Amino acid sequence: MLKILFVTTTTRPTGAEKTLFNLIHNLDREKFKPIGIVCRFSGQLEPAYPPDISIYSFDKYLNQFTTLISLAKSKLLGKNYYENFLDEIHKRLKPDIWYINSIIQPEAIRYAQEHQIPCIVHCHEVEQMLERIESKDVERLITYPLGIIACSENSARMLSILGRENNLEVCFPCLNIEKITLDNSKSKKIRELLQIDNSTFVWAMSGSTDYNKNPVRFVEIAHHLNTLYPDTRFIWLGNNSLSGLDTYAKQYAKFLKISDKIIWTGVLTGDKYYNYLQIADAFVLTSSKESFSLVTIEALYMGKPVVSYDCGGTREIISKGMGHIVESGHISDIVEKMIQVMSNPKNYKFSCIDILSKYNLQQQSKKWNKILLDYFYKQKNV
Repeated sequence: MLKILFVTTTTRPTGAEKTLFNLIHNLDREKFKPIGIVCRFSGQLEPAYPPDISIYSFDKYLNQFTTLISLAKSKLLGKNYYENFLDEIHKRLKPDIWYINSIIQPEAIRYAQEHQIPCIVHCHEVEQMLERIESKDVERLITYPLGIIACSENSARMLSILGRENNLEVCFPCLNIEKITLDNSKSKKIRELLQIDNSTFVWAMSGSTDYNKNPVRFVEIAHHLNTLYPDTRFIWLGNNSLSGLDTYAKQYAKFLKISDKIIWTGVLTGDKYYNYLQIADAFVLTSSKESFSLVTIEALYMGKPVVSYDCGGTREIISKGMGHIVESGHISDIVEKMIQVMSNPKNYKFSCIDILSKYNLQQQSKKWNKILLDYFYKQKNV
């Protein structure tokens, strides 16, 4: 049995983290022993991980008095604080292999290479995220890992262009339908609490309020559509209220006199997230770039038509009758497609079976476990 250490960016409920969360819960425990999860930032998913997997959070580590000596030592040696943290965890746990969740972890990939730790990198990103790492980090990403798992064909294409020719796999994010429990009575109460009439059409968006997800564009869409159809409301699930861009988006909504039509829920997890999503009649994805889009899968599974900009990953998901992909970046063009959905809801009837046939947790986790076996056990000659 191989001991595996998972190295990720956070335990907040982002698409990449929910994907890892689902996969870890379906790890082949006869072949792999998960001995820990290392992350930079702790989050809401932590309590829901299996209790036998320890979680080591860098932000909590920095707040411990006992780490001061360690940090001082790393500074004297010219070490990066985070790499020192990785070094301590690796030496304490002595894993056989690393699973690095995200390409935006150059310190982790560099440490793995310097210490010759067999690793797989799970890529959830597309090209706009490459600005966060240096060219030498890209070269290391492409050449060192035993294998790279891309979350979509779109993401795999980027890695191929960068020069990764072999040992490149695609494993789609997927739904764990056992975790999607809907309570229509709760959704009805939420709608009443938010003072939304039954006749009002509700558009939802989900994600952190960052530049790529584009909350400012969301506000502009709401303003444009509400001018034409006043009986519409908009809800953003999962916004980060501590973000400066989040503050700007809310102030911009006030400036456009549309703030009373937009609801910002903050971070939601578990049943609460799905019960809030259930109050929406349709979903609008305002992202500029997406390697995939797990929130699109969730919305479609719940029967919500999706209107999206041509951000990349949604082309692998949205098919005829499920919604629209808008090629231009103009607000008027996406609003036109949203009006089509509102005016002709009968044209957007599709079965959740269409979604589950491809993005099925059982199917994708089986493929994922096979990838781990093929790469790590081949390396160890077990």
